Amino acid sequence: MSFLKKIIYLYFFTGILVSCKKEKNNEGIINGDLYLSKDKFDAVAIEMRGYELLGDSIITTDTIEAINGKFTYKFNVPESKLIRFELLKKKKFVGSLSLANKNYTKNSKTIPMTFGNFYVGNENITLTENTNINPRSSNGKNFIVNSDNTKENDIFQNFNTNKIQPFDIESNTDSYAILHNLFWQKDNYSNAELNSMMQLFSDDLKQAKSYKILKKYLVKKIDLEKNGYTTNFNWVDIDSTKHTFKQALNNKKYMLLVFWASWCGPCRAEIPDLKEFNKKYGKTISLVSLSIDESYDNWKKAVLKEKMPWSNLSGLPLDKFGIKKEYNIEAVPNLILLDQNGKVIINNINELNEIKKYIDTNE
Repeated sequence: MSFLKKIIYLYFFTGILVSCKKEKNNEGIINGDLYLSKDKFDAVAIEMRGYELLGDSIITTDTIEAINGKFTYKFNVPESKLIRFELLKKKKFVGSLSLANKNYTKNSKTIPMTFGNFYVGNENITLTENTNINPRSSNGKNFIVNSDNTKENDIFQNFNTNKIQPFDIESNTDSYAILHNLFWQKDNYSNAELNSMMQLFSDDLKQAKSYKILKKYLVKKIDLEKNGYTTNFNWVDIDSTKHTFKQALNNKKYMLLVFWASWCGPCRAEIPDLKEFNKKYGKTISLVSLSIDESYDNWKKAVLKEKMPWSNLSGLPLDKFGIKKEYNIEAVPNLILLDQNGKVIINNINELNEIKKYIDTNE
């Protein structure tokens, strides 16, 4: 083969490789066609928001014109976000769009049939009216739509009710919906499992802000389990008195950290059980409630009302995010059993019976 033919061949072959490579969308487009309801609205108000815990606190709002029930919305998002549509007539609200859930199964008690906020990435999406599902809103302000090409939303909703497995990531290595749901499910995996699953994402996704936040969480979790909870344990009670780990331990064999918040219904509901637990095991275990409240007044009011006979601490009023940041806590209630050196014995989210079983077995 001559040199010139080699050049032509390589150029042609390289062109095939480039053309076969799937390019990442840099823009999302949503085309809506609600022809049957065309006389009911003339504009669409659109809100897009991300998750603050995943590094996206930006909320955007737009209003676009609708002609004969049709509208087009173009956008660009660095990571997938939640979107909400409200229909307007002469600038007045007339109803909201509700997306039919493709993952819904008949008579399901865990999967919603429709939802108002749905998940979008930079996709080419089409919304059309659904005439098979009767609106559940008695005032007729619920416009149900079907969708095409809402891959990110279909994935996100599916894993709201299903645990992510490694093969799910391998099939969707560029999906922010998978990555974000893995963040919400992160406490369900061991450190090794979570690290292994994170490695399966594409190189592009590993540069995402949410991926870096998840990685930071894992590093912090590994450090806590390795070095214990004694470091930076310097929280205050409602009278602003500081308590070190040693003071909070109070010469007990174990410490049970109870993460809660005044606004958390399940947290308040389990307090009677914790009081019974404290009566039985209080000589061996030091209970310490750590609040993730952001309002000092609300926290103090709840502490005084509940009358918990153990230490109630937080970073308030000066550091309202201190507990969350230091201990990787976003969801409550959460229980963590420590030994007298601050090392983790049980971190099982909220299984008081498992902690009782451990104490009964090891005493």
